[in-house]
Amino acid sequence: MPKSTIEKAAIEIHERYTQGSLISSAERSIMSSGLSGILDFVDANEDGQRSLFGTSLWMKMRAQYDYTFKEALAFARPPYLDGALTHFIHLCERSKGAAAMAYLTKAMEAADTDEDSIMGLRLVAQFIGSLAIYRTMLDPLPLNGHHHPIAFKIDIRFVNDCHHTSKMIDIAAPRRQTINDNAKLLREGKDILDNLLNTSFEQQAANAMMGVIIQLDGFQGSMSSIQLDQYGLYVALPRYRLQYPRSSASLRRFSDTLDALLALKDQLCSISAIVNNQMDLCKDKRASLGSKHSRPAAAIKPHRLTKKQRPTWYSSPPNDPSLSCLPSLLPSFKED
Repeated sequence: MPKSTIEKAAIEIHERYTQGSLISSAERSIMSSGLSGILDFVDANEDGQRSLFGTSLWMKMRAQYDYTFKEALAFARPPYLDGALTHFIHLCERSKGAAAMAYLTKAMEAADTDEDSIMGLRLVAQFIGSLAIYRTMLDPLPLNGHHHPIAFKIDIRFVNDCHHTSKMIDIAAPRRQTINDNAKLLREGKDILDNLLNTSFEQQAANAMMGVIIQLDGFQGSMSSIQLDQYGLYVALPRYRLQYPRSSASLRRFSDTLDALLALKDQLCSISAIVNNQMDLCKDKRASLGSKHSRPAAAIKPHRLTKKQRPTWYSSPPNDPSLSCLPSLLPSFKED
């Protein structure tokens, strides 16, 4: 079973790690992901978790989970957006910038345009207007020390306001550093997913929850998802490649990225609506009968994924390997 395989390998590496033995970056990724219960399909390297299973079994598992979580971040581009984007790109590639912007403005003002098309066209307009700013930001001269920035992190959150009670919830973690440390960002994505699962009470709501990881490196990157399956595995899957344009003439590479951004928008809206519904449900359940009849409020039965959640493993604060401990819910493996 994948869960026992990644955990056993992680425990073996952790034992060497705590004894002071040097471990490779690939082994550290296997250890940190395995100890956190993460099955990592995002890392495509041969020395990653796939080395524990073999190529054939790895690809079979990947296909199975792609099918299981096929609805995650799925997006179908509206016909209106597809037609407008195709025509706009065609004008840009023919160096007809003024005509392209005039067409884009007219397309956004059409009365019968759907919401996703309007959002998509606005994103295109925003990117066109930001290209000069991007070039300025990439110029090393204005920066201290005349160097390019090497890392940044952005947390995407929303604040739920339920019956005058606010709750801040992490929902996505974009970070450039993940190109160098994919496993660390996946663990942050797992923490986000756990946070969302802890706000869920109904099984249907829990099943819809997912963490989103955005990896950025210059003008390209990727978007991945992490979800908890029925066996207690946090499954990380790649979803979209991100390609940002360097000029209006290279907008064609941005077409699929636009789908990814609109899929992310739909996912954020969906999760925020679910969380708001679950907070209202919790409030109503606690108030039912109890406040009117002096009886205890009806208990809310936890969803079954609650029992599948597990703690996340992180390096010990002083970065002393000898102080590292296994997660509390992780069983010890014994050799037969």
